[in-house]
Amino acid sequence: MNTRTALWRDVDLDKRIWTVPRSKNGRSRRIVLNTNAVDSFNAIRRTAERLQQPTLPTSFVFTNPRTGRAYDSFYAAWYVARDQAKLEDVRIHDLRHTFASLLINKGVSLYEVQTLLGHRGGRGNLDQALRWIA
Repeated sequence: MNTRTALWRDVDLDKRIWTVPRSKNGRSRRIVLNTNAVDSFNAIRRTAERLQQPTLPTSFVFTNPRTGRAYDSFYAAWYVARDQAKLEDVRIHDLRHTFASLLINKGVSLYEVQTLLGHRGGRGNLDQALRWIA
């Protein structure tokens, strides 16, 4: 949901920060953007401008051109991409698990993985993060 309803005012490409005003745990969250993410946001903005979609601070990053609102879902696009990659059994959430596993395999601390995944601190979340190791 964070991506689907992102507004341009929440994406600061100069500082390389995407601020999620309210995540699923009810708190705001700041996501550091790497070079690929910044390049992607710039490409999204160029595409929106080419399609004459709004890119005002109050505009959705992903505006449905038919409704002018945020998309209801990304699943249709996900299924096309997934099927073209011949990954029929992969769910969107599996990407999150893979991300966490790759970080852990590269020696990133559990605290950093927990932070990057947007988990709040505490023993319960540490236990949850430990699931990625198994």
